[in-house]
Amino acid sequence: MIKFLSKCFTFKGIFSVRDYKKGPVILLFIILVFVTSFPLNMAIIKNNGWKSLNTVTHSWRTTLPSWLPQDLPNDFVISKNGLEAPVGNDNTYAFESTDANALKTRLVINPTKENSGISKTLYTENNILTFDEAGNVSSENYERTILLCKDKIIYYGTNGQILKGNYHNVEQPINFTSLKLNGKEEAIKLLDVIDGAFSDMMIFSNLAINTGTQLILNIIFVIVEAAIFMLVRIKYQKVTTFSQNINIVIASMVIPSLISFLAGILNIIEFSSFTVVLFQLIAPLIAIGA
Repeated sequence: MIKFLSKCFTFKGIFSVRDYKKGPVILLFIILVFVTSFPLNMAIIKNNGWKSLNTVTHSWRTTLPSWLPQDLPNDFVISKNGLEAPVGNDNTYAFESTDANALKTRLVINPTKENSGISKTLYTENNILTFDEAGNVSSENYERTILLCKDKIIYYGTNGQILKGNYHNVEQPINFTSLKLNGKEEAIKLLDVIDGAFSDMMIFSNLAINTGTQLILNIIFVIVEAAIFMLVRIKYQKVTTFSQNINIVIASMVIPSLISFLAGILNIIEFSSFTVVLFQLIAPLIAIGA
């Protein structure tokens, strides 16, 4: 592996690896995928994921609901310890909004853990229970619903998706009464708390998506380049086979990958966004030179 890598920095060396066994070549390719994914992966970690794409409060950030924050219950406080209700107030509060696509999103504050049978509609941590006048109970599963529980935050998406987070990312306590006094601009703090509860899961998901996408694109890139190099002829004779071209193309990816990695390390944001284009441009040129 190290011997193979050492040959990837000169044209002569890159051409000489054409007959290497595929084991070290494939291992190097996987490493290079992680290296080229690094700049964007680092940006994902710094920004707590792709917020514009996958925050659970995305629809509310686009259009803030009319009930936020004016209709929030008074004196509820969110801190690292969880949701604290005022003394003597065990009520559950539910709010609903509809976005531009007619999709409904619900917020439930302080859901009950048990069926008390007092209210006609109970919002529990698992579902919605409705009681008719005869005492019959019907249940409804949550969809696109955020639950602010005393010790955790739960998000029910579509198709049975469930995310569970906590309040550990809350930096400063948030009092709902203060939010109501300060207006809609301060209401964003509540949305930040909700998204922060799932930030670790979102970051991991984004890292997996980005790295997986890079893997697929680079596999396509290697296959296409290796196939194109099959057209190279010297005195009408093939110079290399498709398998040999695979080795050459992967070896030629080393230098552009290191450039991408250094761009991320040095935090050159403008350069990092250009590294994919740069990588795709330099690698074939190196392979051709070999």
